[in-house]
Amino acid sequence: MPPTTDERAERILRSAKTAVSTLSDIAHSSQTPFLNTAATISLSILTRVESLKLNKQDLVQMTGDIHDILCHIITLHVAPGGGVLPLAVLQDIGYFTETLNKIQILMQNQLRTRKIRRLFRQSEEAAQLEACKAGLKRALDIFGAHSRMSVSAGLEVIRQDAQTKHDEILGLLEDALADTDTDSSYSARRTLSSLGDSSGSLSLLPGSPKIFHGREAELRDVINILLGDRPRLAVLGPGGMGKTSLAMAALHDPDITNKYLTRYFVFCDSAVTSKDLVSLTASNLSLEPPSRLAKVVVHHLSSGPPCLLVLDNFETPWEPVDGRTQVEEFLSLLSDVPHVALLITMRGAERPSKVRWTRPFLPPLTPLSRIAARQTFIDIADDTHDDSDIDELISLTDNLPLALNLIANVAGSEGCAMTLA
Repeated sequence: MPPTTDERAERILRSAKTAVSTLSDIAHSSQTPFLNTAATISLSILTRVESLKLNKQDLVQMTGDIHDILCHIITLHVAPGGGVLPLAVLQDIGYFTETLNKIQILMQNQLRTRKIRRLFRQSEEAAQLEACKAGLKRALDIFGAHSRMSVSAGLEVIRQDAQTKHDEILGLLEDALADTDTDSSYSARRTLSSLGDSSGSLSLLPGSPKIFHGREAELRDVINILLGDRPRLAVLGPGGMGKTSLAMAALHDPDITNKYLTRYFVFCDSAVTSKDLVSLTASNLSLEPPSRLAKVVVHHLSSGPPCLLVLDNFETPWEPVDGRTQVEEFLSLLSDVPHVALLITMRGAERPSKVRWTRPFLPPLTPLSRIAARQTFIDIADDTHDDSDIDELISLTDNLPLALNLIANVAGSEGCAMTLA
């Protein structure tokens, strides 16, 4: 019988704690700076990691990265001549320790902050989390290079379960993806979604939103535009307004699926440059990355059947001014393919230039109506709560779909009174 998700997560956590214990022993028997501090902070993080309000993917990624980095550092010490490390390696251990400290501060802030306040600081905490993850990735790359340069007999012993743990992490990712259904949560799917398009056996188009109120008029407008000739549509609005959900609802409309037998959904929130955007798009088309990838993408779409291409969170590659021209040029190339319907979602009220967007423009999304907001809350949290508590919680959301989803999920599990506490 295969291990459960919790069992796999516990196994990874246990391995990481073992690595911390080993590093602590090395720190006490050596004079290497930062080691003892890194071991102490790592143990504090791992001891409290399950109390951190993150999804399972982030927990597994951070725990796994910390484990791998610690293993690399241990490898450097058990290598022949590894008793005295070069100055550059010591500096890298110091940078890694700083990242661990940032993670610890993030955890402490989350544990000290009330639930309601934490929900409305989500973007700030998300930015802090991304900075921590980037720091771990940098450390993983650096120490991986350091340890590869060191010929160590102990390396295989330390890393012998790497493939098993890799499979466990993939399993946790799949389990975590099965339970996510909010605008912000779909960024976690982008890695798996790159496996193929909607007609392929490895396709992973996001599902249609199961709770979707107050956007009937906007959905009808989007569908009508997509059913027209050469649609070029931008869904705009502030963060958390439900742009992704609207796009996904349109993606699965029967009339849309009948017209576009091939559909692609590209999560652009990890694309910070035009090169990233082109690579992500190509990956979703199952294309290999040659040197002139943008033209290959356009040629592939030009020679293929009519399709719908959704570029979600397009503000990520578009907003940096220094790369905006290249991003808009690629978008223009895509829009030049007559039988490709193009739909982007992005924060703000400005559409990218160099594309002849279908008119009349879809206006930026606004908050839900009071009735739709209440129905959304009840569908998620049930209607067994006190009406005054429900109204008070809804008033805190300004009827923003994402805020409603977050608060309703908390209220559904802990009750309205506890959520307001």
